[in-house]
Amino acid sequence: MVIAGGYLIFRGYRKSAGRYRETQKFMAIGDKEDIHITDDINGRRIGHFIGDITMDLREARLEAGENHLSLSSFIGDIKVTLPPGTAARVGARSLLGDIDILGRRHDGIFNSAVEKSSDYDSADRKLNLDVEVFIGDIRVN
Repeated sequence: MVIAGGYLIFRGYRKSAGRYRETQKFMAIGDKEDIHITDDINGRRIGHFIGDITMDLREARLEAGENHLSLSSFIGDIKVTLPPGTAARVGARSLLGDIDILGRRHDGIFNSAVEKSSDYDSADRKLNLDVEVFIGDIRVN
């Protein structure tokens, strides 16, 4: 179980040839609340081992086109607040925990969900958010 969780967190940190620029950050233990991103988010990958992540993207800058953001945690909840009116596609996976994306809830174990806003396909600026937790809840609103 620990090996699978470690793989979940660290797999995004291998070097990859680029669809997009990567900015990576790994945090070990403790809750990381009030993470406010006010600059470009495209290509960011943020991982956490144990603890909750609370991220506010309301002031984040989206480039024209598709912007990618990836969040992962071994044990802990991930909560993300999107900018109002953002065209978003959210992919979420949790081995044990609930998923709530844009008001749509998925309960139980081995959860996997993909939700997108109605204007995602036609929007000039859009956010493609991938969220993974081994044990914990995911909330994106």
